[in-house]
Amino acid sequence: MEWEIWMSKNRKENNTRWSLVVYDVIVYAISSLLLIWLYGGNESLTNTESLKLTVLAFAIIFVCRLIGHIYGQIWRYGGIQGYIRMIVSDGIAFILLYVVQMAMPIQRMSFARTLSLVCVNLLGSITIRMIYRYCYLYSDNVTKKGKFLAKLLYRFSSIETDTNKEVQKIKIAIIGAGRVGASFAEDLLNDENAVYTPRCFIDTNKEKAGREVHGIPVWYADETTLDKLKAYEVQEIVFAIPTMDVSKKKCLYEHYKNAGYKVKVYDYPTLYTAGSKRNLREFDIEELLFRKPLAVTNEATNAYYKNKVILITGGGGSIGSELCRQLAKMEPQLIVILDIYENGAYDVQQELKIAYGNDLNLQIEICSITHKKALEKVFKKYHPQIVINAAAHKHVPLMEHNCVEAIYNNVFGTKNLIELCEKYEAQRFMMVSTDKAVNPTNVMGATKRMCEMMVQSASTYGKVKYSATRFGNVLGSAGSVIPLFKRQIAKGGPVTLTDKRIIRYFMTIPEASQLVLQSGAMANNGELFVLDMGQPVKILDLAQNMIKLSGAHDIEIVCEVEEGFIIVATEDIDLSVLNAKADAFIENLTARCNSPAKVYALCEDSDRLKQILSKELYAKWAAILPDKEYLIDVGVNCSGNNELPKRPKREGSETDEHYFAREQRWMEKCNQAYMDWDEIKMEREETIEKFVSEYNGEIMQLVDGESEITDLPDSFSARLKISGKCLLDLVLNFAYIFDVSEAEPINMGVAPENNNSYTENVQIAAPIQSDPIVCIIDSGIQEMHKYLESAILHDDSMSLLPNNSSVSDEVTGGGHGTRVTGAVLYPSTIPTNGVYQLPCWIRNMRILDENNCLPEDVYPPKAIAIAVQKYNINNPIPTKIFNHSIGSHRSCELKHMTSWAAEIDSQSYNNNILFIQAAGNISTDVISAYWQAGYTYPEYLDRELCRISDPAQSLQAITVGSVSATELETEDFVALGKQMEVSSFSRSGPGIWDVLKPEVVEYGGTQVYNKGSIPPQLTTPPEVCPELIRKSPKGPAFARDDVGTSFSAPKVTYIASQVEKVLPEAPALLYRALIAQSARWPKNINELSKSECVSTLRHIGYGVPDVERATHNDEYRITLVTTTLMELGDDEAHIFQVPIPEELSNVGEDYDILVEVTLSYAASPRRTRRNVKGYLSTWLDWCCSRIGESAETFGRRILETGSIIDDDGDFNWVLGETTNRGAADGYSRKNGTLQKDWCIIKSNQLSDAFCIAVRGHKGWGDLFKAKYSLAVSFEAIHQDIPIYEPIRTEIESVVENGEIEIEMAKNNQ
Repeated sequence: MEWEIWMSKNRKENNTRWSLVVYDVIVYAISSLLLIWLYGGNESLTNTESLKLTVLAFAIIFVCRLIGHIYGQIWRYGGIQGYIRMIVSDGIAFILLYVVQMAMPIQRMSFARTLSLVCVNLLGSITIRMIYRYCYLYSDNVTKKGKFLAKLLYRFSSIETDTNKEVQKIKIAIIGAGRVGASFAEDLLNDENAVYTPRCFIDTNKEKAGREVHGIPVWYADETTLDKLKAYEVQEIVFAIPTMDVSKKKCLYEHYKNAGYKVKVYDYPTLYTAGSKRNLREFDIEELLFRKPLAVTNEATNAYYKNKVILITGGGGSIGSELCRQLAKMEPQLIVILDIYENGAYDVQQELKIAYGNDLNLQIEICSITHKKALEKVFKKYHPQIVINAAAHKHVPLMEHNCVEAIYNNVFGTKNLIELCEKYEAQRFMMVSTDKAVNPTNVMGATKRMCEMMVQSASTYGKVKYSATRFGNVLGSAGSVIPLFKRQIAKGGPVTLTDKRIIRYFMTIPEASQLVLQSGAMANNGELFVLDMGQPVKILDLAQNMIKLSGAHDIEIVCEVEEGFIIVATEDIDLSVLNAKADAFIENLTARCNSPAKVYALCEDSDRLKQILSKELYAKWAAILPDKEYLIDVGVNCSGNNELPKRPKREGSETDEHYFAREQRWMEKCNQAYMDWDEIKMEREETIEKFVSEYNGEIMQLVDGESEITDLPDSFSARLKISGKCLLDLVLNFAYIFDVSEAEPINMGVAPENNNSYTENVQIAAPIQSDPIVCIIDSGIQEMHKYLESAILHDDSMSLLPNNSSVSDEVTGGGHGTRVTGAVLYPSTIPTNGVYQLPCWIRNMRILDENNCLPEDVYPPKAIAIAVQKYNINNPIPTKIFNHSIGSHRSCELKHMTSWAAEIDSQSYNNNILFIQAAGNISTDVISAYWQAGYTYPEYLDRELCRISDPAQSLQAITVGSVSATELETEDFVALGKQMEVSSFSRSGPGIWDVLKPEVVEYGGTQVYNKGSIPPQLTTPPEVCPELIRKSPKGPAFARDDVGTSFSAPKVTYIASQVEKVLPEAPALLYRALIAQSARWPKNINELSKSECVSTLRHIGYGVPDVERATHNDEYRITLVTTTLMELGDDEAHIFQVPIPEELSNVGEDYDILVEVTLSYAASPRRTRRNVKGYLSTWLDWCCSRIGESAETFGRRILETGSIIDDDGDFNWVLGETTNRGAADGYSRKNGTLQKDWCIIKSNQLSDAFCIAVRGHKGWGDLFKAKYSLAVSFEAIHQDIPIYEPIRTEIESVVENGEIEIEMAKNNQ
């Protein structure tokens, strides 16, 4: 059979050869006919002479071609060499023809005619061969062009196009139309057995665009390329530009990787690797760092180690072996490799022998550094001049369980080396240390720190020069977990990939080793070097790339968690392929020192459970009863491997039409991504429904019968009533769950009965028709209450309670929703006579039952969504302000945003609304427990169980705590909290991810402590309670008989409504900004210590807001605001200029000016992310100009250089940009979405142009820009310095673009 195939091929080759001869004869016949027979010229040839010359020329030309082996070539593989040989053959034929004509007795042709004959014939023959080769290379049975060329090829040479082979070839696009790329394409075109076929070139040089290389089109790398790639059916992208800038390479890699293409590298043999095989490969993990390797060795370092005897302990390890490789290049006198493990030492020895032969003096000693006698023999034998200690136990988890061995090896081994260095008079001792020695929290780090201290101590008394070098995360160091990675994935997932130690910075082994050697050469004595780890790399990007390199392309990242953890899942993997790729990957680790060996530590199922289960559910997980019924809230990832494409950036010379076209394509891709998300979401919702139904469970239903599932951009949440068996099965086997918690009963408590009565003679006037409308989401309202009835929009009221459509407040003891509504309408006191004008309208949405509890059928996130849908989105008169005095009794989660809080964030971003949220109350049981443990008021407020409750951690809601309004103390009792101090029950911050919570506080009462009582007896007499409307006729219409943040929050809602009344068209984000802007602490910042500042921020946030400051300016205070909704994307900035009048800045040093700045922004949330910058689509911050800095300089610094202001504008802000800058240590204004800061400065410190910059930073997706409002205030403190009129006048004359305007009316009272 093989013989038959060979014969077939041979016949085809012979057919082609004789075909070429025939075509050459035809070409010659045409050429001779034209130039000998038909061309007249100066010579007049007879027919006989023409025939003689035709035969003579034919014989000479074809004999020369046969001698030149022109017909012995395979022309379909021919190149420039074949054409040159043909030109040379025909050139010789021309000379012979001309000479023979002169020697023979025939009439000869002129020189020009003879040359023309040969050249025309040569041109025709070359054209025939080029057409043949082109047909062979580009014929196929797929495209029209290919089919035409296939027919032409068959007619020419009887060669048929191999349809199957062509289809099976992988179609590639080559990045780089230069020398390397062209050579690569030519190799593929000439190899009929090549797996790849080039379809196009992509180049970053616009001058090459539109041209062809080897008949292959060259395109410019822009947005339009992706559409062309689809048209050309390209399957993979290959980099063939060895010298491409790393930033460009990273950009192109991410662009095509995100588009779904497999991206590879073409290894082109260089001068240093001549003879090596050219191949295509995946990117190595160190290449995916996309930064240039650090080149740190220099001549001085090389000279230092030259002709030295060097002992390297741990020389067979990952770092030690690389040190040997580096030192071998520096011509040392002798290298002594000392290691306890013979295999590693042997491998290094053989490698260096092969590389250097007899030019390198190398010795191996097998010995432990803990065996002092054996170690001393080595010192006595070689008398090393330089000792490098790289021998250590460095696996952190293992050393926790083997702490004695860690101390024995690391500490006592180092001690032995130090003593022997002194005894045998070594010149230098260098220790390899770790960044884990900094404030060590584990055994390994502690032992390394002890070694550093011994080294530094020895430097003070010894003769040897000592140094130690620290570095951090090294790619390729010992301890690879790749085999474990393979085993975990082979189980079919889910697996958890973690590494608490690797966060941002990475370094390769050669880089680390070079830096160790350089630091040793430059050290004097006793130094401790800390290596710069280069550019930061995002751990998630590295993890994703690592997964793809391992061949597991179907692995989906379900959730990011804290400290670099991610949770992944997979459904369908070809395990044989995976194993093969993983094995090859591991083998590659042994051949390369720049290998990604230590990127992950993998965890078992229990570790995954820690990440996805709530703390309470995890604690009881082992005790889950299979037959017991549980009410469970779950969060399910539905993003798949889809990512939103990046918004195209406009190029300087780009036309509007071209950019619009690119933006349209980008929008189409975004829409496709959302469609893909929807499909995944529907599939997984259906899976959950089937799963639950098979166990006879249910997805809880709303009153309208819809399944209670709420969704966010990359996830959805559901409340399930299922058995314990179903719960266990679901959590352990449905890999896409990232959040599981047991639904907590929401019980807002019931106040005691009150039978007192009051006489009221007051007339209640309804709100003005244009007044704001506030929605109360609570237990319902007694709508016919004398004090409330005129404000209620009765037709809009609704109840979400199953089987109870009543919207009335049925809670005993005076009600709850009724009290909350009263606190909105009567924020200070409740009148008993006269006429009272109600400040706003009320919409009533009931979700709590008669026990003041949230029924399990009512899913809080869905209730939020329904409220917004009914009262804002679908209402002709939309509500912008929602009061939500409902919350959990537990402290909020710190790992992830709950579905309840995330729903508030999502609704607040997508709609122009503001939620006022109560911080929550601490139960008396918790207070009592802490009190008995030694934490009295206010110390217990900082304990974990007293943190704000769910959903008060919402980033978009303004969270309200409570303060006391009165002071009360007798011989027996004392109020917990003096006037304007935090209430005894008010939950404190910070919230999730160290966000400042609560932002503001209001008067919600406090509790009274019976002095000396243990456990503490806490009561709420009328003197410490706010005056509240209560249900009647049973009991009084109002009373002082209840306390709580439920009643402080509506007082802030009242302020928000009054801001809306003044600024009805302004965005709700501005209302939030002005509330925070108006808030004040009870004490001046200059009167507080740093610890008091921190305590104040934790307990009362920005302080107590004031309705007058929030809505009006006065002569000595001015607030400037952005009146329209502003938007900002990542890497964008807006700069606002406040012109300061000269008379204000020249009034002297003795005048204090309070400067307040508040940025209020919203961004699209993504619940699977577990930090602020990942949770938000775009995150913002603000900064200000320096003292005396012009607006132009500030603008250039922000917009052009993008530099970060490292002095925070020269102002002593309370919070500051970072946690260690402001007066309050540990707080940064950047963390939250409501960023207020304030400071007191001297009036002459205000330059003529005070500037504020709002900056956008990359979150999870630049498709969703952040929306924001900004408020800036100036107020004269304790001096009569007119501020309002001067600044207003100055702004009217110089304000540019209307970006800052004075929007609040001046209060002349």
